[in-house]
Amino acid sequence: MGRCVNGGSRMWASVGLLLVTVCGFCASSGGSTPQWEHLVDFDPNYRLLWSVGSQEVTFEIQARTLGYVGVGFSRDGTLVGADIAIGWIDQGHVYLQDRHIRPDSDGEPIVDSSQDYTLLLGYENTTHTVIRFKRNLDTCDMKDDFPITNDTMRVLFLYSKEKPLKGSNAALPQPLVAFKGSRSIFLTQRSSQDELQNAPSVSILELRNEDVELPDSDESLYWCKIFKLDDFVQKHHLVRYEPVFDSSTSVLYLNHLILYECQGLSPDLEQLSRQRGQPCFRLQPMHCNTVVANWARGSDGFTFPPEAGYPLESHQATYYMLETHYNYPDYTYDFSPFYRKNLSKQQRNMNIKSRDETVEPPPEDSDPRSNADEDLTDDMDDSIAMEQQMVDNSGLKLYYTHKLRQHDAGVLSVGLDPNWRHIIPPRQEKVVSQGHCIGACTQHAFPRDGINIFAVMSRTHLIGRQVKLRQIRGSMELQPIMRDTNIDPSYQDYRRLTVPARVLPGDSLVAECIYDSSSRKSITLGGMTTREEICIILTLYYPRQRELTSCHSLPSLPTVLHSLGIEELAS
Repeated sequence: MGRCVNGGSRMWASVGLLLVTVCGFCASSGGSTPQWEHLVDFDPNYRLLWSVGSQEVTFEIQARTLGYVGVGFSRDGTLVGADIAIGWIDQGHVYLQDRHIRPDSDGEPIVDSSQDYTLLLGYENTTHTVIRFKRNLDTCDMKDDFPITNDTMRVLFLYSKEKPLKGSNAALPQPLVAFKGSRSIFLTQRSSQDELQNAPSVSILELRNEDVELPDSDESLYWCKIFKLDDFVQKHHLVRYEPVFDSSTSVLYLNHLILYECQGLSPDLEQLSRQRGQPCFRLQPMHCNTVVANWARGSDGFTFPPEAGYPLESHQATYYMLETHYNYPDYTYDFSPFYRKNLSKQQRNMNIKSRDETVEPPPEDSDPRSNADEDLTDDMDDSIAMEQQMVDNSGLKLYYTHKLRQHDAGVLSVGLDPNWRHIIPPRQEKVVSQGHCIGACTQHAFPRDGINIFAVMSRTHLIGRQVKLRQIRGSMELQPIMRDTNIDPSYQDYRRLTVPARVLPGDSLVAECIYDSSSRKSITLGGMTTREEICIILTLYYPRQRELTSCHSLPSLPTVLHSLGIEELAS
């Protein structure tokens, strides 16, 4: 049973704010500069950095404003019921307030009776405001605070040109204007922010599509392109991958990118590697089934742990297939600001300068010098406007090294085979589906000492709400390898497990997905289009085994027919 650990910030409850005096804007952190584990640029003017401990998390907000700034947490990414930390600097004083928004309010953040955020540092220069603070993962304030867990977190970000009056507990100036949006993020189980591109032993390879015509109707397009990689005579390790976008159009259409390893050296693969690609359904089976890298919308890419890397060696695999899933844009989706570096239109509207121009420096004495000293403005290329650009050249950027890690990594997919037999009834708030990887399969495929799962990605489509990867050993069910009770189907990313999960030969794995079909008027079938549903959990593990790459189950046809009230098919 977990326990709540109260921090010392409760002593400020009667005051309703935290106050620290600084000399001018030259505040001292009172310690060494943190080596931040994670950072996200929510937009060109707002950066959030954080590091997670066993019981608490430390945040730093860097914003291009001289007003108040804030970060918040909510169940669904809206302001309703949000838990928000607000900070600003006024006449040499740094203020931090723990606030919340009542579900029945008009969006005004009010000060909590219990102040559970501890101020560590704050300062501003002529352009930026920096606020650093910490809080417990679980503050024990069940009334007004939002616990930080391994679930998908909806993180809100705020910044304003105005300042509250002298640390007042009164209403904030124009909070609805200050609220800029939200982003779904793994705050705790997340790969570290490694600067691999600066490592001398790391090389970069880009695998891009060639002028793929984007769909012009509400349909999905699966595009497959074969690449020949025969330069890896010596074994290398893939240590990171990330998407590379062709334009702002790509952001709106791309759903996922999957790189498969192909077996064999058939003449068909050689011929296809010289072509620009084609719709996947036109390809004959190419034995390209082993997943090497998997990016999905919302992800920034993935960095492997220092003890493992995916093996790249030409004598094992010469050909690779890039599968790209395009969807006609859903304009109701708030696309991740990670992609905004491609939006030149937004760049012009916001008058943000590119790096090849003169830019304003980050805050002086800015403490993210350790690994976050770039300006908040990302590279922004001059992409063609969306209505004019109808072809795409996006792909994956691979970081690899000849300095081999201790273990070869592999990918194992567990879940339900995407098939019409997966049926979800309509108008139901909770429908549970399970895909089984039975013990007989793992007994045959896994090495004697088992495998170690170090990262997990869950995949559902639009009505997915919860996912779980269950592990069963004999007659006993162990703790779930992964559980998320608040998934965002538009955010699919690998979560790095704090401690790798050991799976032994004979263990059963169960991918469990919970759907909410209350908005659907007809049944939902399993399939690969976004209107259909899937239940798949991808796992990264070591040491790699080659016997099993996909372990999916499928309801039997008689069971499906019986559930539909069909007892016999006409011959």
